[in-house]
Amino acid sequence: MRSPPFHYGVAAQGFLSGLLIFLCASAAAQNLLKNGDFEQRLGPSDWTVLCLYGGPDDFEIKQRIRGASRYSQANATKFFGGCFRPLTLKLAHACFTQTVTNLTAGHTYQFAGHMREDWWRSPEDARRDKMLVYMEVIGGRGKPLSDGRFSLLATNDFTDSSGKADTNIDAPYTYPTSIWRPFYAQQTPDARGNIEVRVHYNKVGGAIYDKTWTSAAYFDDLSLTP
Repeated sequence: MRSPPFHYGVAAQGFLSGLLIFLCASAAAQNLLKNGDFEQRLGPSDWTVLCLYGGPDDFEIKQRIRGASRYSQANATKFFGGCFRPLTLKLAHACFTQTVTNLTAGHTYQFAGHMREDWWRSPEDARRDKMLVYMEVIGGRGKPLSDGRFSLLATNDFTDSSGKADTNIDAPYTYPTSIWRPFYAQQTPDARGNIEVRVHYNKVGGAIYDKTWTSAAYFDDLSLTP
């Protein structure tokens, strides 16, 4: 068998080099969050529930559920998402939280996640005086916190979760609407080399009983990548 022409060998080497670069980039872009799609049962190794005001009994749902998946159940390969739904008529604040450790100092990590909420009508009637739903990424930059870390809120880029343009959202574009939307943030590690992700449901206003049933928030496909 004849040896391949020189230009064929160079092309093959270039292809292999490009393939290796692609594979390395894909490996580097792996999701550092565990159970970011909520397909597994929540536990101490991934998402835990942190109550910042009130207690766990203030929420009827604080778990993954099938109704929180952002995928059509008819053709879905993923079936779950995270959900908060309040039970109390008073104020309450809880979040799903997960901390990623041993990160590279000074390096910028990319956060992305999808969310929507029930009780939203329009930018002019967003009812942010009742509930605030948002994704927070805590690390080395942003708004100073009392513990020495810094906080950034993920923002929407005026698209829905299918990538279509949708500007029907109220400023400051950190809170969801009634459709699935992606939210993004860029964060560096804190002084200990950690980044904490918090997915919040903050019930900031009182509500009559029937409104708690229509005030859920849903979260799916969260990621933190280098």
